[in-house]
Amino acid sequence: MRAQLPIHLSTGEEIDKLRVLMLAGLVKGEIDAPVRAVSGQTQVSAAVYEITPIGRVMASKFPVR
Repeated sequence: MRAQLPIHLSTGEEIDKLRVLMLAGLVKGEIDAPVRAVSGQTQVSAAVYEITPIGRVMASKFPVR
C-alpha cells in the first residue's frame, strides 16, 4: 500500500509505532503533546512527513506481507 504524505495518526498503537520508527531514523514526523479532553481522556495526534533514505532501504528489504 502506498499512501500520500503526510499521514495523520491518532490511535495510541499507531503513535507508539511512529515513535519507534522515528527513534530508528526510518521516518521523520511529529508527535504533538497530549491534550486532556473534556471527557477526561488524553488525546494525542501525530503525523509522518517523510520516509528517510534508510527507511526506504529497510522497506525494500522487509516488504509488508
